[in-house]
Amino acid sequence: MKDFKSSNIIPEEESEEYHLSDNVYNEVTREKSQPQSAESSKDFGGDYSQAEMREARIDRLCAVFFRGCLCIFLFILVCGLLYAGYYSELYKKWVQKRAIEIEADMQEHGMGETFSFKDMKLTVTEVRILNTEEEKVSFPNPDKNLVAVKLSGESNGTSGFQNRISEAYIRYGGFCYWQIPNVQCHGLAEKYEIEIFEEWTMTQTTKGEGWLIFWLNNEEREFTLCLEERSNGIAYIDVVHSIHICLEE
Repeated sequence: MKDFKSSNIIPEEESEEYHLSDNVYNEVTREKSQPQSAESSKDFGGDYSQAEMREARIDRLCAVFFRGCLCIFLFILVCGLLYAGYYSELYKKWVQKRAIEIEADMQEHGMGETFSFKDMKLTVTEVRILNTEEEKVSFPNPDKNLVAVKLSGESNGTSGFQNRISEAYIRYGGFCYWQIPNVQCHGLAEKYEIEIFEEWTMTQTTKGEGWLIFWLNNEEREFTLCLEERSNGIAYIDVVHSIHICLEE
């Protein structure tokens, strides 16, 4: 019996040791697997949050850069507008002051007389009244005559300011009256079969001629045609050429 019991004890002890080793193995396996899983999830979460932080930082820098560029652009625009307004007003006053200080040379000529105008030679060759008495009724100024003055010129054939004619005017009764703008004269030129003397007529040609058109009071039979030589663009009047003209009876 003792032997039987002892033989029964041995397997029981062996069974307990076997199960104990299984439990220990499972615990060790669990301990190894659990920290590894936790560590990997921790590393993934850390990388994801850092990426989000980098993207947020880049977005903030882009927003700051854009706002800075916008502020600089607006600042330059405002300063430019203020400077342009101040400079234009200052330059206008300076030109007016210089124009008053400079005394223009006055030269008088007669009809048919050739005179020097910049790099050109000009001559007033003819004058005539275009409109008839019947036409005056339909004209905007029935108490005025439509007077045309023929101008002939010679130049060196180059294109430039020196071969340009500035806008002309006539003087009578103590007042000055500008010529009818050329853009408004093309219909009149076609109607009366004449050619307008444009401001650039003498450029790129050695000889040219055309007509300048003015409004003149019906009772006036004499007037003075004035042509100005200007420098610095058209800012300063250097010479005023006056041509006394009489209408034929």
